[in-house]
Amino acid sequence: MPNVLLTVTDFTFPADLKDDYAAFKLAVTLRYVDADGTLVDVKEVVPGAGEDEYWECEKGNKKKKNYVRDPKLPKIDTTKVGVSRREALFAGLKFKSLERVAVRIYDVEKDGKWDGILDKGLKIAFGVGLEMLSAGTAITVGNVLSQIKKSKAADRSEIEKQFDDLIDARIKDRKARLLWEHSADIDGITSGDHFSVTGNSELGIFTVDFETKIK
Repeated sequence: MPNVLLTVTDFTFPADLKDDYAAFKLAVTLRYVDADGTLVDVKEVVPGAGEDEYWECEKGNKKKKNYVRDPKLPKIDTTKVGVSRREALFAGLKFKSLERVAVRIYDVEKDGKWDGILDKGLKIAFGVGLEMLSAGTAITVGNVLSQIKKSKAADRSEIEKQFDDLIDARIKDRKARLLWEHSADIDGITSGDHFSVTGNSELGIFTVDFETKIK
């Protein structure tokens, strides 16, 4: 079963975006047709769902370790973001074809509660929490699946639900806000191809560029 790896190669945001809207997490949904001809959606979070996993682009936070804003342009400086923090890995997919990629961009507040909410959800669902991940490991769907040694579609769906619930809870508490949501057709895409998800919103134009690897 092949793995589909989508790596963010560029991410730009509106030049006039409010500074306090510029701490970013991305939710990436890959839609594919499986071996039975059924449309399936799988999700990942970039750079991850943890408290310290976001792209800090607020100009007032230049001294923070997560500050990755380009010094001249409204975009991330990819030289400051490790590849693992730009990857959405969808492992072991039985697909006939890849169909679409949808991206949601969130601004997040850092209040020390992200990890606690997700940890509680994982313990209820699987009996284990974030302590299973080694230090420095990004909190992604794929990494959680790997650590709890689960591979069934139902297990992935349950972990995705925990991530969705986390975002929903943070939005409800006004600790996250959805800034933008768009999608792109990738039917016929092959390994090594590049594509963009771009579009306007009430805040302006966002663009996320990806490189595709299938292996």
